[in-house]
Amino acid sequence: MPIDNTDLTKFPIVAREPLVVEQTTGNSILVENKLPLSDSPYGSRLKNNIALPLTERDQTKNYLLLGFAPQRGLQAEDLNEIQEKIAVDNTLTQQMWSNWNSYNNISVSSFGPGWFGATPLYPHEWKSRNRFLDELVYADSNQNDELYEKPKNLVILSYTELTSTPTEPFIQTEYDMQLTLNPGWYYIEDTYTTNSTHDSSGLKYWYYLKEAVHSQRISLTISYDTSNSTYTIFTDSDEVFVDSNDPTNTHIPFGISLGDINYVSGIDFQSGADNTVGADRVEIVAKPKLGTGLTTERTPSYTGYVSFILPDIAEGETVTKVGEIQAHYLNDVPLDVASLASILVSEFSDPTEDFV
Repeated sequence: MPIDNTDLTKFPIVAREPLVVEQTTGNSILVENKLPLSDSPYGSRLKNNIALPLTERDQTKNYLLLGFAPQRGLQAEDLNEIQEKIAVDNTLTQQMWSNWNSYNNISVSSFGPGWFGATPLYPHEWKSRNRFLDELVYADSNQNDELYEKPKNLVILSYTELTSTPTEPFIQTEYDMQLTLNPGWYYIEDTYTTNSTHDSSGLKYWYYLKEAVHSQRISLTISYDTSNSTYTIFTDSDEVFVDSNDPTNTHIPFGISLGDINYVSGIDFQSGADNTVGADRVEIVAKPKLGTGLTTERTPSYTGYVSFILPDIAEGETVTKVGEIQAHYLNDVPLDVASLASILVSEFSDPTEDFV
């Protein structure tokens, strides 16, 4: 565990306590992220929901809205929390645009971040752009996160590939895939739902994923007939879109599945013993989704898609594998090499079954 106790993946909301950063010059600077209305007499509770240090990250609460019931007294603390929530959401949204633009994605993207679905705060590996922090976080002495936990790519698509020649003239490659979402901020869409207590609003919310989560694995086999230079794709999963007329159009979307909205009683947010005050909270939970979402759950808030390059193969050319896996965000920005990761079968993780 890094000794600074700072969760940099919550940028721009990091540690609750001040962090003293020693510069390479021998001087020190104070890095303090303190929400302005958390102290007395204002009492906003937002700090206790999202501005937690690394050791308390599992206590993060994704309260999207505050609801004021009729004939229930208003609390100053709740009104101050709303103000801070607006400021935090606006900060995250502006930072998202800055992060995506900083990777020079404008030239390759079909549209900007914040699409209909789930957008990670940053597309690739995050850096603070703060020279003093980055010199320490990304220093050689911190390669194994001994001092600071380096922010990781939020989205990772892990895969294995196995090529075989079952019978002439066929050669085939089997791909096994799993989606991992790392802790951090995601801009999610309240998507269409079939079995829920509320209808979809289509609104966008900032959601903080407090632990790494892993999807179910999906297997797919691409077969190539060397006698007539044609491709065929096989899969037992109904989560894969396979175009029988055009195998090159085969793809697997990925993103976040949202649980039903949970309403947390305002009784848990009272000042003193007065049970006639306290706003309710609207809470949301989520888990990863790899596939087309053909289930009874609500439509996933999609982030990107997996597809395959199926090139023309010249006569007599040696084929070592069939197809080439690739992954893009929904706006066509490609996942980098750290996000699209070839692994060993033993490195796959157990899927996350519950919403978090």
